[in-house]
Amino acid sequence: MEEIPSNCILSKGTTGCGATTLAIRQQGNAIITVPYVNLIKSKESQHGDILLGVYEGTGRDEILDYAKSHGTHKIMVTYDSLPKVIDILTDEGYDVLDGYQLVIDEWQVILNSYDFRPDAMQGLLKSAERFKDVIYMTATPVKQKYMPDEMKHLQRVKIQWQDEQKLRLHSVKTTSPARLAAELCENRTDEYNLHIFVNSVTMISRIIKYAGLKPDDVRIVCSKNRDSIATNQSKLGNAYRIADITDPVKPYNFYTSTAFEGCDIYDEKGLTVIVNDGHIVHSLLPVDTLFFQIAGRLRDSRYRDYIINIFSTTRKTEDVTYGEYVKASEKAFKEAEEYASRMNGNNDGADLAELYTNRRYVRVQDGRMIADRNMLNCDLMKHELQSVTYGNWGNLIDEIRASGIKIVKTEESNPDKPVKESASKKASFKDAFKRYCELKSASTIFPSAEQILIEKNKPLVKTAYDTLGESKVISLKYKVTDIRRELVKASTVTETEKIIRMVRQSLPYRKAIPRKEIAKVLQGIYDTLGIHRIAVATDLAK
Repeated sequence: MEEIPSNCILSKGTTGCGATTLAIRQQGNAIITVPYVNLIKSKESQHGDILLGVYEGTGRDEILDYAKSHGTHKIMVTYDSLPKVIDILTDEGYDVLDGYQLVIDEWQVILNSYDFRPDAMQGLLKSAERFKDVIYMTATPVKQKYMPDEMKHLQRVKIQWQDEQKLRLHSVKTTSPARLAAELCENRTDEYNLHIFVNSVTMISRIIKYAGLKPDDVRIVCSKNRDSIATNQSKLGNAYRIADITDPVKPYNFYTSTAFEGCDIYDEKGLTVIVNDGHIVHSLLPVDTLFFQIAGRLRDSRYRDYIINIFSTTRKTEDVTYGEYVKASEKAFKEAEEYASRMNGNNDGADLAELYTNRRYVRVQDGRMIADRNMLNCDLMKHELQSVTYGNWGNLIDEIRASGIKIVKTEESNPDKPVKESASKKASFKDAFKRYCELKSASTIFPSAEQILIEKNKPLVKTAYDTLGESKVISLKYKVTDIRRELVKASTVTETEKIIRMVRQSLPYRKAIPRKEIAKVLQGIYDTLGIHRIAVATDLAK
């Protein structure tokens, strides 16, 4: 594909396919709108020679200086700043509406954000209708039944790939997502860096606190615009500074929704973790959109197609089915339409903003009161997510499978509950080792919570498994003394050091031992190590 198409809704099919880069690099003027500042910063770091990023703080002079010094204009702008860019360029005589392609990237965010940013999202949709050439792009479109009405007239185009992205998922249900994520952090190894996506700064702060993470090992990417930076920094504490998406990765990396879509993260050993808490509604992420988006953030990781999802289900506070909620909401929307019509016709010149009293699905636009169907669709979509998808484990698993994600492991792990018997400190070596072998045979990259506990409470189990292997331990009949001897034998230390270690394992310390017994133990050690020597008690002095 040499250029992106025009006047359509483009489904990219997979994240990281280069469609946004193509929009930047192809011929012709383009304004590319994106939902988040971090996405702009990510693309600026790659295409700074031709791309101007416009967001909070970018002034009129900077925009015009760029326009005058570049023959072809490639401007990337946040949804909110699009009207400003249109006005500035139009006032200077640039034919923006007919001479520029408008690219609305990651358009699924329009509906996801509509409930708390309706004016900004509606402003974007209305601006798009003015352009001669517009394209909405995403790799993860929302369900068609929820699509904004302003887009439905456009042709739908999908890129078909020969090798479509196939995600694998390890799903862990828990009653305490923050504590389980903290356990994940505590058991991290140098084989991977954790990239934890959770749409709650409060939860990020809890995970850091529970795990006792040091500031130098932590990177946090969240909103830091003028309306949110003080609040977010207060939640995190001054020691944990808010980073940019372009800052170097750390062992522990945390991201809120500001980095869920479109940003490029480079870490060859990055492992993706998604955390959803059923008690924090805004932390619940749609499977069919954001799971794929988040998996696509790590561009070069060896674990790029693998996700760990830690979640808890929601508390059902209403005895109402989703279908019943839809019917009630449609009725409320019809009443909102009647209310808006009545108020528009009988306000006697009164300010509609003053008359509007936060009625459901009603808002003021262009001096008139309207019932906004996009607000209804947003409400229904999020209610389905909360009450159906995350209502129980089975529904979530069904949604994951329906989206094309392969589930490689499911488990339940609650940090506040007693550990399983095989993972407890009181378990026998034999029981713990057998269970450990079962867990290791599962084809997953990341160990289960039970496996981690066995490694923590019974370290000899992991050492024996890694060094000797399952069949050797079985042949030794799980006898700890014999296993320890074999481990010493297999070690890379000198022969003398091996003898010393085995002596310490076999003979009591500071206790009189008959010479004959010493010679017998030493002879057994020599035989185990393959040393052809007759043992005598005086060898111990060596």
